[in-house]
Amino acid sequence: IETMVDINKRVFWHLTLKDILSILCSAAIPIALAIYTAIGAQQQKKEAEKTRQFDLERAEILRQQILYDEFINNIFKLDNYGYLKEKKNPWAFANAYYRAAHRQWDTIRKADVIQF
Repeated sequence: IETMVDINKRVFWHLTLKDILSILCSAAIPIALAIYTAIGAQQQKKEAEKTRQFDLERAEILRQQILYDEFINNIFKLDNYGYLKEKKNPWAFANAYYRAAHRQWDTIRKADVIQF
């Protein structure tokens, strides 16, 4: 004997199976949308943090390079104007420039200037 079960006649808490499936399907779309939005927001937050960190690193490198370039430019000007010759007090300005820049340099640039 074959029996067919009518989908509309199965009752669970006075709801038919069709009603339960309808409720689940109508609730699934907003839930899926909320999950998708939460995941997207989290990924954007991670990407923004990576970008921020990269920008900070680039800004620090640029700042160090500007300090180094200004120091080299100032020493060049001193030499060009004759302040680094033996007959003048050659190292007063150079020492002042060096000390001001040395406090702010990273270790790589400190080593470069020592070699200079």
